[in-house]
Amino acid sequence: MGDLCLLTLTNRHIRGNVTKLLPNGAKQKDQIDVLLSGLAGYSVMEIPRKMARIQCVIWGIGIAIAGGFFFNMSAVIGIGAIAIGVLVILFSRLIKDIAIFELNVMGSKTAIPITLKEADRVRSFITKIQNAKIAYEEAND
Repeated sequence: MGDLCLLTLTNRHIRGNVTKLLPNGAKQKDQIDVLLSGLAGYSVMEIPRKMARIQCVIWGIGIAIAGGFFFNMSAVIGIGAIAIGVLVILFSRLIKDIAIFELNVMGSKTAIPITLKEADRVRSFITKIQNAKIAYEEAND
């Protein structure tokens, strides 16, 4: 699942290295090694960032309009502000939607950021986890 998540699933364990997403937006590398019985939940959440793109475009337009008003005072300031506004608008194209793979390991939630392209692979991995967990529970009952 990319550089951020390298997990290995066996018939009893799930283990590997992950990059956790912390609440303040920071990322932290961590290791997971847990029996399948200790895995309480797993999900993939897709987070659209359309509003962030819209806000970026609105700010860019506002800066460009302000540059038009400043153009009367100084052409350099006006052209600079218009250029910055256009750059902010172009920057909005770089803001992409994201997805998060969340593992609940013994009550501790681990949020792993993934790309939308990887979301389908992660969903198929979740299916494998579910099948392995069912087989593990049936073998230990």
